[in-house]
Amino acid sequence: MKSTPGGRDTRLERFRSDDSGALSRKELFQALQNRYCRHVIHYLKQDSQVAEISSVATQLAAWENGLTPQEVTDDQRRKMQNVLYEDHLLKLAEAGIVDINEDNTIELTELAKDVEIYLEFSSNNGISWGKYYLLLSGLYAALLIPSVFTVGPFTSISPIEVSATFSVLLLISSILYYRDQKRGRIGRSGAPVELQKA
Repeated sequence: MKSTPGGRDTRLERFRSDDSGALSRKELFQALQNRYCRHVIHYLKQDSQVAEISSVATQLAAWENGLTPQEVTDDQRRKMQNVLYEDHLLKLAEAGIVDINEDNTIELTELAKDVEIYLEFSSNNGISWGKYYLLLSGLYAALLIPSVFTVGPFTSISPIEVSATFSVLLLISSILYYRDQKRGRIGRSGAPVELQKA
């Protein structure tokens, strides 16, 4: 880590209070590719959006190790703080997501405070919601078309019965999707969803 004779990190200096304009979608997604960046944003969104870097490092170390913040050792906190300083805080600052202040605090920028971020996680069988809805639509079409034209074994099933069944499936799926989206929102209470025990 480069630092001045006074001990301040010169790499962090160039990102302090930099108002670079709008937060681009590309920069946001590049920053979100890294789990530590996601976890920093998650913590800042739930903890008044400004925090000391050491507090952020303590909480991230707690989440990573399945501990409470009080159980985190000084060594675990220092390791996490070094990880954050080395790359992740700079990446977030470059993207315009956080400001790094001279008093060793970080805060979400005004632009980032307004961004609602959701992460889509695949279910245990590896199917994302997008693929699930695509398969559900394909199955619906595969059953509806033969029932409309009374082809093969579908002569006894009416299109209304097929549509009613899939309406119920769609309603249940939508409720489950809403629950998963809410659970995957960055900044909701608790540990990041990817660190929660299944």
